[in-house]
Amino acid sequence: MTAPDAKTTNMEAAAWVERRDRADWSEADQENLDAWLAQSTANLIAYHRMCDSWQRSEKLIVLRPPAAQTRPQPIRHGASPSIKAATAAVMLAIVGAGIFFLQRPSGRVYTTAIGEHQTLRLSDGSCIELNTNTVVRIAQSGRAVTLERGEAFFQIVHDEAHPFVVTADNHRVIDLGTKFDVRKEAGRLEVALVEGKARVDALGAEPSAPMLLAPGDVLVATANSISLKKRSKASLADQLGWRRDVIVFNHTALADAAAELNRYNGKKIVIADPSAAKVKIGGTFPVNGTAQLTDVARDLFGLRVEDRNDEVIISR
Repeated sequence: MTAPDAKTTNMEAAAWVERRDRADWSEADQENLDAWLAQSTANLIAYHRMCDSWQRSEKLIVLRPPAAQTRPQPIRHGASPSIKAATAAVMLAIVGAGIFFLQRPSGRVYTTAIGEHQTLRLSDGSCIELNTNTVVRIAQSGRAVTLERGEAFFQIVHDEAHPFVVTADNHRVIDLGTKFDVRKEAGRLEVALVEGKARVDALGAEPSAPMLLAPGDVLVATANSISLKKRSKASLADQLGWRRDVIVFNHTALADAAAELNRYNGKKIVIADPSAAKVKIGGTFPVNGTAQLTDVARDLFGLRVEDRNDEVIISR
């Protein structure tokens, strides 16, 4: 049997949310809803989105001032049938147009400056660590995050009824009880799974099949390709050294080491010639270790180091 398309799933989810708010909702209705949610992760996500949209739509309609009102109205607990009907109509119209509230800028935005490291603790016990120069947007529900720039490490408390979803570029990472890292750069997305399981869906015009990640898997997606490789626990720990305020280099080209340190520091390292760029280095450096790296380049490899205010030029 062919799986329903996204539009059909979203319309079904909207219908369930509208029905769930009726006074005559029964145990049998709940059992049917539970069965529908259990059919697929897509159903769970669509329902979660529509619940969030429903709540915000009701608030918008309730808060809208009436066209004519001669006396104060009593405060009511819960929206009236007419408001609920209007909300449902708005929601279904949005579904028909293929637009969702959660796809618009909404929720709270958290940012880190260059060199800053911040930890966010969510109400459900989940934790998000933001690396340098990072921007995330957390939906009002707390279970949907957009990584707009930078890198974040997620430790998620799994809730099967409310999947935790991270969107970055044209990909979506769905938590299945997970610790994972997501790094977004220009034209490149990397997802590294440390513990548990996660699913990655491509959201482009021609989405690829979902990929299920196991511990040690690192997915790298660009505009033209997607790859999956395996890393050891030690290698992943080195990659996530920023959580301990260090960067670990292991036989790393000087150009790549400089680029990594530049993420954390205002004073940039510039490698002036190709031969110097290929020099391999190793070791653990503090994230603000620009001076340490340039000392190694000069004292260990005999490279020329020139300090120019906001730049350090390294050459032969």
